[in-house]
Amino acid sequence: MDLTVFGIYWYFSGNEIGYSKFKKVSSGTTHDDPQYDISKLIVKTYLNRTDILKENGSLLLHNLKLTDSGEYTVKLEGEKISTKKLVLKVTGHQGGERSDTELKIQSETIYGQESQSVLLNISYHFPRSSTVFGIYWDFSENEIGSCKFINCLAWSKFNESGCEIVKLFITSYKDRADIIKENGSLLLHNISLNDAGNYKVRLEAGTITTGRITLKVLQYPQGHTTEIWSSEANYIRLSISSVVVVLIICIIVLHFNITGPKYPSQIITSAEKEAEDIQKASMNMGNDLVYSEKM
Repeated sequence: MDLTVFGIYWYFSGNEIGYSKFKKVSSGTTHDDPQYDISKLIVKTYLNRTDILKENGSLLLHNLKLTDSGEYTVKLEGEKISTKKLVLKVTGHQGGERSDTELKIQSETIYGQESQSVLLNISYHFPRSSTVFGIYWDFSENEIGSCKFINCLAWSKFNESGCEIVKLFITSYKDRADIIKENGSLLLHNISLNDAGNYKVRLEAGTITTGRITLKVLQYPQGHTTEIWSSEANYIRLSISSVVVVLIICIIVLHFNITGPKYPSQIITSAEKEAEDIQKASMNMGNDLVYSEKM
């Protein structure tokens, strides 16, 4: 739906966390293009650890706390207002910082709509001591892209001095794919039926951790071109039949005026004969027309 103004609002336990508002400034098809002015606001308590992704409106929380557990509400405002509730459960860990790499798959099967964008949603945890680590995505066992972190702190927001993030994609994905650095999710734009299949994500930080997601792409329903054409064809045949009937009547009246009055029985007999001849001719004409439409 092409909206001029719309907004995405997030709440936690009834209190607003923040919002993103989109205002159309030029024509286009995706939020990544410069056709929307985006204004974003995050409340002070979430300012340094929260973001609302412009690509799909998801809420991204950094440095989770046990107090972040609870009910979240997202509200979409456009031509209509719709809301959705989600529950977040934050678990604690005993014995200090984890030393392993952890990968979480949000859903093993994702559904996307043809020509739209889709997010293969994951989250990760790298050991706190990691300074070089990477996220790699494969499709049908072939690598399509990677996101490598060099001299970065795994627990930070990757804005420290010297932190370098390198993203690489193969040519066919370069202009329509992204790896969200904050959680490792793969974002695909303008998907097609060819994108359906098995994806593998791989985390590397000394050790290798992998996971798999299946993408199913839903196709737009076929149009009703055949039915519409059929209705038009019926209308054409009906119009031709009506013209033939009117033509028959005109010919009968014209013949009567030229030949002059006759006895009633002669008029009826002559008119019926001529009408019958013309009707046979028109039926043959109609059959030819119908046959031509089916060619």
